Amino acid sequence: MFIPVLLYRFMMVHKCFWFLNRYDKDPRQFKNEERVYLSNFGINVVSEVLKEELSSLIEQKGAFIFSISHELRTPLHSILANCELMEESKLSEAQAELVKTIQDFAKLENEKNKITLKIQSTKRN
Repeated sequence: MFIPVLLYRFMMVHKCFWFLNRYDKDPRQFKNEERVYLSNFGINVVSEVLKEELSSLIEQKGAFIFSISHELRTPLHSILANCELMEESKLSEAQAELVKTIQDFAKLENEKNKITLKIQSTKRN
């Protein structure tokens, strides 16, 4: 009988396959408890592999969000800076209203993104 077993984290060699071999004239039948054990072992190995893949994906997502936010922040800051410059010049009523609307939305977004920390007492009762 030939049973492959993946020893993922337990061996010093990274991600290698080890094989447990058993050669008999009569194939051995697994007991129900052994089948349950091997099934649970396989589930644990697969869950560890998926956990590693998930942590890698989370890191990639963080890097992507960081790069996108940087790429979006630069043009938005230039728009706000131009609005400030336009405020100092002579504008028609429609233009002044447009500049004011842009600045109001920027203030709303700035207020929404502020984080408030609530400090609690560290004394034990």
